[in-house]
Amino acid sequence: MITSSLKMKGGEEMQARLQKLARDLATKRHVKVGFLRDETYDRGDGGARLAERAKTAERDGHPEWAARLAAWAKWAAEHPRSLSVAQVAFWMEFGTRNHGPRPFFRTTIANQSAEWGRVLAQNMVNTKLDVATSLGRTGLRMAEDVRDTINGWPADNSELTHYIKGFNKGLSDSMRLARAVNYEVSS
Repeated sequence: MITSSLKMKGGEEMQARLQKLARDLATKRHVKVGFLRDETYDRGDGGARLAERAKTAERDGHPEWAARLAAWAKWAAEHPRSLSVAQVAFWMEFGTRNHGPRPFFRTTIANQSAEWGRVLAQNMVNTKLDVATSLGRTGLRMAEDVRDTINGWPADNSELTHYIKGFNKGLSDSMRLARAVNYEVSS
């Protein structure tokens, strides 16, 4: 029978690093990605745009839209409050009675979440186990992935929405939705 033994000396530095990592993981334990700030859409220009399209709808061959656009313009002028980007994102994600869901957030999670663990692991290596920095870098990547999904959403606007906007690109109008995606490292 052959036996061997191994004796190690030291290890205090490794023990200290592991303890620091455990403390950091306990205090800086997650990253949030989404619409985290109190960002809003300015409703002031919506009524003006609708009013302008109402004036040209009949001339452009859409006479049945003129009255609807004029009514929306009047409503927008009477209700100039801003809309929360988070609220609009919710409506886009899950749909409303007027349009179906555009699940950009769930699509991003389904398509990218497997990669996020690998990104976090690589960030931990690159930052020499700095949890806060690693989570921040991973959050930045996650937010970019959500933005990419929004920006890559297909042309799925109704004919009327296409007319109002002047182009046919789902989830895109002022680009406010994509710009508002953010991340935050929390403890």
